Amino acid sequence: MSTTIEDRLILLLKEDGEHHGYWQSLEEVTGISAQRWRKAFARRQRPTTDMFAAICKLYPKYAFWLATGITDAVNGHVAPQTALTFPERLYSDGEATNDYFTQSLRLADKLYAEGNVDIEDEKQRMYAVERTHPLAHWIASPLIEKAYELSTSAEYKKLQKLWQRREQDRSEMLQKATTPASKHSMTDEPRRTPMLGSDDRTAHQSMFELFFRAKK
Repeated sequence: MSTTIEDRLILLLKEDGEHHGYWQSLEEVTGISAQRWRKAFARRQRPTTDMFAAICKLYPKYAFWLATGITDAVNGHVAPQTALTFPERLYSDGEATNDYFTQSLRLADKLYAEGNVDIEDEKQRMYAVERTHPLAHWIASPLIEKAYELSTSAEYKKLQKLWQRREQDRSEMLQKATTPASKHSMTDEPRRTPMLGSDDRTAHQSMFELFFRAKK
């Protein structure tokens, strides 16, 4: 493997930049000390599983790339602009997917909280999440009843609307990604703000092209 998950975490943190108060703000939103984030960023300690879990919840659109090192950009699984991606090359903003994932994460947390699962208890956690196959059918844990209850909530209806917006966004991105570069408008640009200047090695490709295309 050419990169490690630790490398990718550092690249992700670099996207926001090490501005004044950044580590403290990261501590506030993740509950993990600023000192631990700084040490991981400087490679003075290896990131822990709780750090990876926290950063994936904070940036769910990067979670797939962080875990695997590859992207699925049309479906919103993107990488930060600080990372070179391959075999895909597309950097889309993925905000519709990110919103959908964020709401999904909220609902998942709510399921366990309202289902009174003690997340500190290993046996309770496993019992709550595991489906069994004792005879002919799969059987869910009693938490399934709370899942159906939550499926009638306003938060769940919001999730379904976010999914529809995500699918519309995905459809538009797919169309752009499969349109020949020559047919892209010169004013067409991703919603992410590009840096000034350009890389002559990539100038022959549209910013929306999904795959690398060698110069003829």
